[in-house]
Amino acid sequence: MKYTEAKLEEAIISLLGEQGYPHTLGTEIDREPSDVLIRNVSVRRGHTFRDV
Repeated sequence: MKYTEAKLEEAIISLLGEQGYPHTLGTEIDREPSDVLIRNVSVRRGHTFRDV
């Protein structure tokens, strides 16, 4: 059986769904193309990225 990128994506989406993170297609998000989806993301060691 061939393991493809699509199968990997399906597996990750499924695992995240089991953890309570719903999957939403980008085309289903009501926003302007210039809108920021994630304004503040925490990363390892307490560093954050913020929109400016």
